[in-house]
Amino acid sequence: MFETLLKAKDEESRRSIQRRGRLGHYATGAYRTIARPIATQQLIMRARLLNFLWGMEEVSLLLQRQPTRYVKPILRAFGATVADDAHVAEGILVMGVNRAGYTPLKIGRKAFFWTPHHD
Repeated sequence: MFETLLKAKDEESRRSIQRRGRLGHYATGAYRTIARPIATQQLIMRARLLNFLWGMEEVSLLLQRQPTRYVKPILRAFGATVADDAHVAEGILVMGVNRAGYTPLKIGRKAFFWTPHHD
């Protein structure tokens, strides 16, 4: 099984180099390891400012516009309990929250939230 994972990883790297070139491949890797965590923290600070100024409704609207990778960190920053293996898709809208945040919200193991995209 480990060999299969290594082969898949090598194939993924090879395709990335073909698509972006060697420099683009490594620049993208650096972006993922350095810039994404900073962007997550910046987004959480922005959400806290929105909460302070206009309340949790604005945070919920901000959350609705974020890609999937930012949804769980924002929910956790405002008190929600989200399991690591839960899948929360982009476009989730949490309604009926007060300034206390998402504290009563608990998303359990292997939960799956999906929002259909309308064309």
